[in-house]
Amino acid sequence: MMDYFHLNMDRDHLLSRLLVRGELSNYKMYPSGHHYFTLKDGEGALRCVMFRGDAVSLRFRPENGMQVIAAGRVTVFPRDGQYQMYCARLTPEGVGDLALAFEQLKEKLARKIEDPKVYDLMCVYINNTSGLPLGYQTSQLLALLFLDEFDHWVKEKLHAKYYGRYMDDFYIISDSKEFLQGCWRQINGRMDALKLELNEKTAIFPLRNGLNFLGFHTYLDNGGAVIMKLRQDSLDRMKARTRGWRKDKEAGTLDVARTVNRWKAWDAHAAHGDTFELRKQIAAIVSEITGVTCTARPPIRAGKYDKAKEAVRKVNRQRRRPPAPAQQKVPTGFPW
Repeated sequence: MMDYFHLNMDRDHLLSRLLVRGELSNYKMYPSGHHYFTLKDGEGALRCVMFRGDAVSLRFRPENGMQVIAAGRVTVFPRDGQYQMYCARLTPEGVGDLALAFEQLKEKLARKIEDPKVYDLMCVYINNTSGLPLGYQTSQLLALLFLDEFDHWVKEKLHAKYYGRYMDDFYIISDSKEFLQGCWRQINGRMDALKLELNEKTAIFPLRNGLNFLGFHTYLDNGGAVIMKLRQDSLDRMKARTRGWRKDKEAGTLDVARTVNRWKAWDAHAAHGDTFELRKQIAAIVSEITGVTCTARPPIRAGKYDKAKEAVRKVNRQRRRPPAPAQQKVPTGFPW
């Protein structure tokens, strides 16, 4: 009989285009990206599932107790005779989903920022729906704050010991490929809930190949020292800019002040790596183009990491050193 009900309900067009209003309860998001929850009101409850393909369209974070409107189709499970809704769209009742996402971000801010003036200023930026340039300090603060709970989840739930993140770039280091593959699956589900996705550069690779992070390629040399080289694409972009500046100079359209400021911004970032000689060359080119004396700033990493480098070298030297021959134990009371 249940099979009969199931077949006829699936054929009913009225049941395939339903809108159901109710309160969210038992809301769960699984690593697969599927969302399971119950819609209830004063008269009953309806089990619902929202598959990953539909869940990626959510622009807010569903929470238990929230009043929502679900769109989808209803069917019945022959096994247990329970009705279930396949939800294709979920929207908060009485407010737009983007507005709700903004309010949820503001709630995070309220928990982190104690100064009411700073909080009000940050809310002004959030309400600016036209967006902000990524270089703004406020954008960096909001990006760090938005994924703060994700950081705790990676450390406390996935138990990733070696994890680091800045804004939307992060890495996990482990000696187990299987562990990293499991993390990848679960993070995909977590990103779906945040309305984010991992980009095409996401990969698992041996650490001996080095790590690309924040514009640098970081690796260990044969002596165990940490080397940070500027990524080739960053260098290529800077060289392309200098060629463009040279053409602007020849055309008489070069904005000297703006050019020097852009070079200073690049030099400040590149100074975090082992790039002093390279930056001196670029500074000389910019000086020639602009007629302004440009001097590469001192290496930021010098001194800050020298002690750590030397400690790594010392450990490696001790590992390569042959063990000292064992000394014979002298008998007690010798010589007699």
